[in-house]
Amino acid sequence: MKDPTPKMMFEALFPAMLRYSEYVEAMQAKTKIAFKGEEGENLALRVFTDADLIFQEGIARELLKLEQKKGWRVVFLPEEESPYNAQFPTEGRTKFGLDPIDGSLVYARGHKTYCHIASLFQDDTLEGVLTHTPIDGRTYYATRERAEIWTLKRRKIEKRQYQIPQGNDIVISLDAPEAIARELRAEGVQIMLFGTDSMDEQLEINSLFRGETGGFFKHHASYVDWGPLGFIAERAGAKVTDFVGRKVDHKYWERKDGTPEGTIPGIIATTNPGLHEKILNAVAKHYKT
Repeated sequence: MKDPTPKMMFEALFPAMLRYSEYVEAMQAKTKIAFKGEEGENLALRVFTDADLIFQEGIARELLKLEQKKGWRVVFLPEEESPYNAQFPTEGRTKFGLDPIDGSLVYARGHKTYCHIASLFQDDTLEGVLTHTPIDGRTYYATRERAEIWTLKRRKIEKRQYQIPQGNDIVISLDAPEAIARELRAEGVQIMLFGTDSMDEQLEINSLFRGETGGFFKHHASYVDWGPLGFIAERAGAKVTDFVGRKVDHKYWERKDGTPEGTIPGIIATTNPGLHEKILNAVAKHYKT
């Protein structure tokens, strides 16, 4: 069995991602909303729509075709439960992560700032990411070497280098302790927490790519969303570290440091070094590493 490179995988899946993105955008006004998890959990984590499954299962079908055609062996690790998930191998060197709609709550409320995130891992470490943002029609691609914007024209992929814009003093997080929020606000940081009144409902993690926010941070960052978006940001020029200021290794499984499987210990991504220092100082006081 061959192992696909990020370039091979994402060039093959790019047209399907655009096609299913257009489909779920067209059905946004009529989407069916449900809830997952336990009552009382953060609303941003619980909202789930039929569009999530439509996008996810569409990409799953494309991935199965590629595995059969090219002889790839890929472990499929999407965010949502689906019968399609059982059709993929459960073990292998290459893993494919998918967040079909990152920002389901934003999507359910009718805003366009959600995105689709596909990630490729080899030996449990992130090697490439492809993210499409419907609000501006942009598709961001990153490997360990660089970040690019992709455009599909006449069945050919046009690529240009992507440099992240300078953001503002708005920072997004989720479930951050109130002590951290108070400290950051005292430092002039506009911290917004998903699922609370502090959050602008039109903003998302990927808002950083358009200069609408200045950064984000997350303790135990997941392989489907916070981690991959930070991976793109770093390659595009943002300052990205863990909670003690070290370079993020993006190893999401078999860490042997007590971090839950499928996560890294923490990530801070900002477009401003001064803002990054404020966040780093705040989280260092409240999280053990």
